[in-house]
Amino acid sequence: MHSAESVIAALHYGFNATHLMLRVDLIDALWDRAAGAQVTVSILFHEPKPLRLEIPLPQRGEEGETLSPTLHALESGEVPPGCEGVEAAWSRMLELKIPWALLSASPGDRLLIQAAVNAGDHEIDRAPGRIPIISQVPSEEWIASHWMV
Repeated sequence: MHSAESVIAALHYGFNATHLMLRVDLIDALWDRAAGAQVTVSILFHEPKPLRLEIPLPQRGEEGETLSPTLHALESGEVPPGCEGVEAAWSRMLELKIPWALLSASPGDRLLIQAAVNAGDHEIDRAPGRIPIISQVPSEEWIASHWMV
């Protein structure tokens, strides 16, 4: 079976007590693979609540455009109310700041996330490929135990 080159170069994440931060690095060849179709990055939250945050990207060469993320229930596809508080920026990489409250996440909840890239209606890449990133929504105890001078 032939495997195409991954268009997601890296998926980085971090967090504080109030927000999850993500950065999705994409390769330039993505635009060739998309062949003019709308490119959308989806952040898939399998836990604590199954949600999909979709971010349509501007066309190749367009940077600093206003991004309009939408939120969907992962299983039913229904759209929960708004993306209040989500910050999204694009300049050769996608950066996101997502409030924990939007994810209905509580301190200590397990967090399972993946990033997917679609060209039109077709998924062309997912990272990590098979098993999502597994982490935990930070609690004050977690933050205090990982604090360093």
